[in-house]
Amino acid sequence: MVSGQVIRLQLSIPAHRYLAYYRGDADTVVARASDGRIIHLPAGVLRPLLTHDGIDGEFLLRIDENDKFVSLTPAN
Repeated sequence: MVSGQVIRLQLSIPAHRYLAYYRGDADTVVARASDGRIIHLPAGVLRPLLTHDGIDGEFLLRIDENDKFVSLTPAN
């Protein structure tokens, strides 16, 4: 049984760039995983990670066996 997977992402989105997602001008964030895969995320899943400076750091994306979003957390 496949239980999903964890994908390591490096994100660096300045606050002024995230504003486009917040306003609804864009709804998908595209990131490159540490293994080279291109990952498309709904912008809303990043909202809990947003600081005054934006979003910057290494994160762990958890997806289920159907490749659906489960969680996105800092990798520390």
